Amino acid sequence: MDNNLFKKTLEKILQDEKSWHTLDQSQILSYMMNEIGSPDSELRDKLIYRVFCQLILNNHLSEEMLISLLQESLSDHKLLYGLGGNGDDSVFTRSFSSLLIALILYMDRKHLFLPSALLNHVQDTLIQYLEGEKDVRGYVENKGWAHSIAHAADAFNEMVLHPSCNRTRYPEMAKSLFHAFFIQHSLFQHDEELRIALPLVNMLERGLQPDVLLMLTSSIPEQLKHKEPVLPPNQYWHLHGNGKSLLYTLHFNCSRNQDKHNCLQSLSKSLEAFIG
Repeated sequence: MDNNLFKKTLEKILQDEKSWHTLDQSQILSYMMNEIGSPDSELRDKLIYRVFCQLILNNHLSEEMLISLLQESLSDHKLLYGLGGNGDDSVFTRSFSSLLIALILYMDRKHLFLPSALLNHVQDTLIQYLEGEKDVRGYVENKGWAHSIAHAADAFNEMVLHPSCNRTRYPEMAKSLFHAFFIQHSLFQHDEELRIALPLVNMLERGLQPDVLLMLTSSIPEQLKHKEPVLPPNQYWHLHGNGKSLLYTLHFNCSRNQDKHNCLQSLSKSLEAFIG
């Protein structure tokens, strides 16, 4: 199947002009997985991702299919493909694999069909991925959204909300999310701080000890102080802006919950260190 025919088939699925049950499902899914990171934004984002949403959220894929897709998404050829690279097209494969993982985790929260060993593997691999991702571009000219950190945060959030999530690993997950904000070469400009803050706040509401978050947030100004003399000015100010935007976002989210008074105090002190 060539790309033009494939696009037309996906368009017809989205428009309900083709019944999923009349198609060669294995062939379509295989093609979608092969092209999940296509640099063609129409194919990757507007067609493949949206068809995955439609098929998964409308229960058109069996549990066996979803397990198979999840296993492939976690592989070296998808979520970990080209990990550590920066500026090439491999980021699209990693980033859109994150979105597919988030979709499948969302469905498993409703129906609980994933084996516990596979859920643990998801948690392991998401942490490994986020700690290794170096390409944090948001919107890429002529190629559309990469948005790797935001998409990873979405997958983290679905993991946090999952009833079978290993909560003893919350501190490790929180550290990974903070690590994503200290990549030196890029200023986040596409609401990444909102997406990062959501799983952090949800972890707090589900048992993450406030001291863990307090330690991470209070360390930001000190880390910046040590980095300022050794970084080029633009990289330092990227870090400064990213850290401040994350603290403001966390402060706003915590201010809506009276139970997070201690967190608010620490966040306020950290923000004062930025402003002062």
